Amino acid sequence: MCVICTDRKCEVIRLLKFMIRSERTPAIVAESLEKERQRMKQLEENMRAMKRLIDDLHVTYPRAYYDNEDTDARDAEELAESATTDEEE
Repeated sequence: MCVICTDRKCEVIRLLKFMIRSERTPAIVAESLEKERQRMKQLEENMRAMKRLIDDLHVTYPRAYYDNEDTDARDAEELAESATTDEEE
């Protein structure tokens, strides 16, 4: 029975049993978690940098962005029209 939630099939118990069977010590688990936190922090930093870059591109070349946006919408409309034309034939 789980000490935390008094459930017999608790996720905590399952994870602890897995950790014991795989011979993972708390130090190894803590080290892995720290590496994962650092990796996530780096990924978040990369995402922020990409968003800043995209925003800068929108400011620097607004017409190119909006022209592409209109072209994509127009292409989608043409594709939909060609699909309905093909169905009618």
